[in-house]
Amino acid sequence: MALQRLAGNSAVCSLLASSRPSTGPSATLPLQRLVQWVDGQRPKTRDLTRSVTDFEDFGVTPPMVNGVVVDDQNKEQVVHGPVFSVGPDGGGGVRLRVGRESINRVGYRMELPTSPPWKASVPGPVAGNIEMLGNLGFALDDFKQRAAFDLTVKGRPSDSKFAAGVEVHEDVHVEDHRGAFNDILGPWDQMIATAKGMSATFTGADRSAAEKAFYASMGGTPAEIGKRLKKETDDLGAKFHATPGGRQANLEETEPNKKRDAITVYFRHPKG
Repeated sequence: MALQRLAGNSAVCSLLASSRPSTGPSATLPLQRLVQWVDGQRPKTRDLTRSVTDFEDFGVTPPMVNGVVVDDQNKEQVVHGPVFSVGPDGGGGVRLRVGRESINRVGYRMELPTSPPWKASVPGPVAGNIEMLGNLGFALDDFKQRAAFDLTVKGRPSDSKFAAGVEVHEDVHVEDHRGAFNDILGPWDQMIATAKGMSATFTGADRSAAEKAFYASMGGTPAEIGKRLKKETDDLGAKFHATPGGRQANLEETEPNKKRDAITVYFRHPKG
């Protein structure tokens, strides 16, 4: 009976493989059917002084699946699989098919700079961070010895154009996320739809074995698809950051005041 199940599952897999959607540069797969793209919120929450005090990014745009920011801890739980209709296969095992597809909503969350001015009282040792960021050619030892000093972050050519450059940069990540969802989740979803439309059945000695056969034919389990999505979005982000247009903003000038109790730093964004 085990050999009969294997033969039956193999036949279904072959039939599904012939209808597998193509992927790659020549294939345009819009997010479709029960994969829904959701434009994310864009709250202005990034205090740019923290880019100096804590080396935080000026903006961030993590991918989201089903209302959850995808990270290394949850990547195997975020993608929803279909609901199965399960019954006996007549030989002591289990037969299953897709009873209902699940909706996977995908998108992003973008965090952008707060409205200027970007100013804060910071601990004296933060001056050491400025030395590291700016390659100044001069020391800020007297600032490092202070209990605190006033830090102001300015954008060039202006604060507003700098902030706009951050958003342009983050929009590249949005399109990379969209591409990753199209390349990975779209075809997987389409294969599940095809299996449902064909009323394709998969058998196994128990439910776990039947589900294993099903997901092998689909190209991966929900957990595996989630892991691929996380890796792909990470890889695309790293690739963009390695380009001239994707590099981090440059600390262009550091200006201590005459009283030596305040510093203004000027950043220029490659997208600004």
